[in-house]
Amino acid sequence: AMVQCISVSSIGAGLGSLVAGIIVGRFRDSFSFAGVAVGGNAVAWLLAWLVLRNYQIPEAGFFSFSNLPLILVLTLSAFTNGMFVVPLMAALQARAPDEIRAKIMGASNMTNGGLATFGALGILLPMGLGLEPHDVFLVFAALQLALVIFMWRRRGAIRAEANPLTEDVLTPAFSDDPSAPPVKPD
Repeated sequence: AMVQCISVSSIGAGLGSLVAGIIVGRFRDSFSFAGVAVGGNAVAWLLAWLVLRNYQIPEAGFFSFSNLPLILVLTLSAFTNGMFVVPLMAALQARAPDEIRAKIMGASNMTNGGLATFGALGILLPMGLGLEPHDVFLVFAALQLALVIFMWRRRGAIRAEANPLTEDVLTPAFSDDPSAPPVKPD
């Protein structure tokens, strides 16, 4: 079932990233877009916790109709995560000074990989405290909620910066506004 879960999650993350890449450029505030996506991610993890409380793989197999709630919640959690990451990566690229942008993006990718590894290993802690494996999703939901609160409290300071997150950094060529200024190449 692990391979199937990874497959479903990969499809969800890919679709979420694509959707974010297409529509976030239409929003005036990509930071708020990311906040909504991470809030959706918290809800998805909470739903995963609810679905998995008494879960057993159906006899018909992982990709069976009776397993649809789990497949949908895994897809939703990965989808919202993909929608969260894309605007933040775009904002990071837009805010980085040209002369060190590659170094910043490399450090960001290393940090993401390190935190993903830390998160995978971190699953062992709640289980070591006597929590059931499905309770890890409740921990994920709480962490995402904390991130939403952090983002909400920081939104004013972020917007006041010299290079605000309100720039259309992802899809400027898709603007429906014919009077919009042309995009200047880097």
